[in-house]
Amino acid sequence: MSFPNPSSPRLERLIRQLSDEGSLTHEDSAKLNELLRGDVDACERYLNHMAVDAQLTREARSLEQPSLPFPERKPLRKSFRPSPRWIVAAAAAIALGALAWFNAPPIQEPQPIATVLFSESAQWRGSVPEEGQSLQPGPLHLKSGLAVLRFNGGTELALRGPAKIELLSSGHASMPSGRAFVRATEGAQGFTLTTPSSELVELGTEFSVMVDPSGATRVHVIDGEVSGRSTQSIASQPVLLQSGDALSFEHTHNVPTEIPFDPTRLADIIRQAQPRERPDLMLAYEGFHYDVGRYQPEDITRGKGWAGPWRLRETAERPHSQPDETTDMHIVHGKLNVVWPVEGGRLGMLEMPPGKTYRIRPMKHGIDMGSNSVRYFSLMVHEPDHSDTNPRKSPRESVRLTFRSSANYLGDHLSFGITNRLHPQIQTQSGVGVVSAAKAPSKQTTLWIGKIVSRKHGEDEISFRIYGEDDPLDYAEPAAWHVLSRGVHQDTRLDLLVLTSEGKSSRVIDEFRLGPTWRSVVPIQVLLTAN
Repeated sequence: MSFPNPSSPRLERLIRQLSDEGSLTHEDSAKLNELLRGDVDACERYLNHMAVDAQLTREARSLEQPSLPFPERKPLRKSFRPSPRWIVAAAAAIALGALAWFNAPPIQEPQPIATVLFSESAQWRGSVPEEGQSLQPGPLHLKSGLAVLRFNGGTELALRGPAKIELLSSGHASMPSGRAFVRATEGAQGFTLTTPSSELVELGTEFSVMVDPSGATRVHVIDGEVSGRSTQSIASQPVLLQSGDALSFEHTHNVPTEIPFDPTRLADIIRQAQPRERPDLMLAYEGFHYDVGRYQPEDITRGKGWAGPWRLRETAERPHSQPDETTDMHIVHGKLNVVWPVEGGRLGMLEMPPGKTYRIRPMKHGIDMGSNSVRYFSLMVHEPDHSDTNPRKSPRESVRLTFRSSANYLGDHLSFGITNRLHPQIQTQSGVGVVSAAKAPSKQTTLWIGKIVSRKHGEDEISFRIYGEDDPLDYAEPAAWHVLSRGVHQDTRLDLLVLTSEGKSSRVIDEFRLGPTWRSVVPIQVLLTAN
């Protein structure tokens, strides 16, 4: 009895990609080399394919040239069967040469098409996506638990394991098996979900899908409309499902049949999971938990994830500005409206005085912009009244949170803040900035939240949003941020937190958090009591 080589389908696909005008990526090139290494059968299949491909190319070219007589070929005296060692060596040589030729142009990284919003008790087979991670096209296999994805087109999809899904584009996914709950945000109509027995197109709606191992698909439309079509026949016509409709698409029927309706919504699934804060995941925390009074920076040593106490700027870190006018850290109580359940929000906070002030603290872990990672931060700021501020005159009112490098303080950095007109802003590298059209409130306690997606290869993604006292906090990151970066490519390790305040008024800062997920830095408990 012979057993199929489990790598054969992948090997054939990679070889076809290689011969298809060099469409092989660097990652796939490495996979192909791994499959060929030491495998005689794989190398022989590779050589045969390349030989056939070369022969077809020669024959195609010969059709474009005038026919010429060929000399009569004499039969070989004996057949030649290459040794296994020769096959492996030849395949490796050809593969390396071909890959070097085809991969000479720079390879563009696939663009992300979705984001993991939330996961609870999720057990994955194969790749393990984390909360906040951007997802590229490809398959996902959730063995158990819950995972909620948001496609870039605006559709949210909750998977309940066991489930398999393949992400195809920002508006299209294929689901071989499992259960999913789909909700389209405003303006996100047209998302398509294909299953072994159906094609479903949402038309501004919410619906759930159950695909059993045989491929039969059960659809329940909660709100809006869904266009459903059986894929068992090319001639099958789509049917329009409306709120309260439930149909089953079977392999053995071209026409769907009615089934009992299940009203379970995506929000019900999330509520059952009871999303909670994850302070245990925080990488750095500063709550300024001290008695009222004035302290020297080196005396502020509490918190989590720090490599040292607070400090002032050094001479090399302020080449174009004067030293700070003040050198102390003023701890106050009760000057923030704590509208979110942030532990410690009333126990102590830092008051930044009028004038221009910098305060710096080194982090143990920092943010490695040269790696593939996701980081979130949050900060509470009470912003003074801006009603009589003249943007064209000094002093300007400004507050900033900046991540810098201890190895090169004045080099690459990421800076978040507001303009004199209260517009949220991101600044990166040499002062290049992106400003939001939205406005942050003044005379309020605001919650700043930022997301930093760093990539070893490809463009980094920086997002920033400012919440006012009347803005609710969701269980996961927002669909729309106030500011999104453009063209950021950094590889610096940012291990310094810098707080800057400028203006004629003082402002209060508290509750800095840095972590790998939204829930590790954002207080979300208020949502559970409100729903």
